[in-house]
Amino acid sequence: MTPKRIATVALIGVLLFVGIKYSLVYVNFLQLKSIMSDEALDARRTDATEAEIEQLIYQRVDDGSAFLPDEVEFEFEGVGKPEDDLVVFADYEQTVDLIVYKHVMKMSITAVAEAPLD
Repeated sequence: MTPKRIATVALIGVLLFVGIKYSLVYVNFLQLKSIMSDEALDARRTDATEAEIEQLIYQRVDDGSAFLPDEVEFEFEGVGKPEDDLVVFADYEQTVDLIVYKHVMKMSITAVAEAPLD
């Protein structure tokens, strides 16, 4: 193999590695958004409290393949108000380990369960 070919293969390998690492963060984000949206909708139906919603989110994360760091901050709007949308916000940081560099990504998720139409 020529040095040019070796450099090309190495570059492609690095790009694939980095792409996979970042795509895993995005897939996790989508899984968490889906879990939070489902729990917000269920909470609207059952009139759950903020603590119950948060507990159910953690329970579904533990049962599935999604990852949620311990330092996540949840905020809620519209809990106990049937005429308003129920909104769940989550802010957290996720680290992408690229071996030579660790990139900390600040992630924000908003899940909305809309109020029923009259």
